[in-house]
Amino acid sequence: MTSAYISEVQKPDPSAIIELFELQLVEGLHYATGNPDSVTTTYLWHSGMTAAGAGSIVFNSKTYTPMPIEAEGFDYKSGKNDAQARPILRVSNLLSTVSTILTEVNKITVGNDLLNAKVTRIRTAALFLDSINFPVTKTYNVTVVQSGGSNVFALDGVTKPAITLVKGGTYTFDQSDSTNTNHPIGFRQTNDTAYGDGITASGTAGSLGAKTVFVVPTNAPSSLKYHCTVHGNNMGNNITINNAYVNPTANPNATSRNEVYFIDRKSTENREIVEFELAQAGDLPGVKLPKRQVLPRQFPGIGSFHG
Repeated sequence: MTSAYISEVQKPDPSAIIELFELQLVEGLHYATGNPDSVTTTYLWHSGMTAAGAGSIVFNSKTYTPMPIEAEGFDYKSGKNDAQARPILRVSNLLSTVSTILTEVNKITVGNDLLNAKVTRIRTAALFLDSINFPVTKTYNVTVVQSGGSNVFALDGVTKPAITLVKGGTYTFDQSDSTNTNHPIGFRQTNDTAYGDGITASGTAGSLGAKTVFVVPTNAPSSLKYHCTVHGNNMGNNITINNAYVNPTANPNATSRNEVYFIDRKSTENREIVEFELAQAGDLPGVKLPKRQVLPRQFPGIGSFHG
């Protein structure tokens, strides 16, 4: 475990723990040598929720897709009579996702059922995730008010404010209020040419449900304007576009001890779940330890008699 992870989980109110799983197939055993069919060779899954709902999680630049998973038996217990941990991994099969993988694997090695596939369990905390996991979203409630004898936009009650948006953010300008009638909001570049990238308008300004959604592109200019498409620039103000949000606590190294196991056997497969029993490398069938000759010149404590 890293010190950052340990420090976080020991807090009275720690960030949510994120559990990630990596399933790595073996070339020649689970897919054809050279991978001529370009099959997926590593599956990245998480069993939780994201800030955006049931979406993917990005950690250390890897994208983990949502998959209902139950895991148990990973806890390590010391003691001379304790056997090595043999965890159980249950993966949802409601969409036949795992059964499809097994079918393709068994075409390469009949009856293999993912035997010897590598399973890595990674635990981290939500605050250590990559920045992309924290999308910026905001809704501005737009009204039209009088200022200096002229109609101007007010955003959330503030009269035609200069605003700042970030690349990758999603901003909704809600024009449902009746004062917006005949005042549809629009966007321009600083030279007054129209700007429409990432912008979707729906409804009629001043009617229920009228809104303009701006998903700021990564190549958006650093400055724009919002204005009334009927009455011009005076109703709006300037927009500053900043770079995408950066999570200041993102840390790809802040994890618990990565737990590496191998599939020993498939114990259950039905329409609901597929269950696997896992084992450590030295606990697999046919594996003998040590896997190399140990000589006293490297390890003097073993004695002097050897073949």
